Amino acid sequence: MKKIIFFLSISIALTSCIKKKLGCSDSLAINYSQDIETNKNYDGTDCMYECSGVFYWDMNTYLNYFVDSLSTYVNLYLDDKWIGADSTSNYYVSGGVNCTDDFVNFTDTIYFESEYKQLKVIDQNQRVMFNEPVKILYGCREYGIVE
Repeated sequence: MKKIIFFLSISIALTSCIKKKLGCSDSLAINYSQDIETNKNYDGTDCMYECSGVFYWDMNTYLNYFVDSLSTYVNLYLDDKWIGADSTSNYYVSGGVNCTDDFVNFTDTIYFESEYKQLKVIDQNQRVMFNEPVKILYGCREYGIVE
């Protein structure tokens, strides 16, 4: 009887110590695996999402921030990673912005369906024009830097 209890307690201890493998059970994720949904050895929560988008500014931002500070071009960074540069006079006028427009476009990977990243806009004189957290969503989105 003691042997049975001993082996039973060891088998319970060993099976409870098995670490689940990482994987993703969300079909929207780029690392989705159908096998994870039926396999109990995976936790299913280690998902990665592709995000892309375009950052743009409007005429008021151009006039009130860039013209007043004599900024002619800016560099944009997401979490200190350079994503592009653009002339400050390339601003949105009207008619809607989409991900293929000729503004600062980016592609990145996030680990939730949305997450905050630090957006920093720095002009040609190394002045920080904008430095705020921005909520980045999976898929292609438009992000306005507007006054």
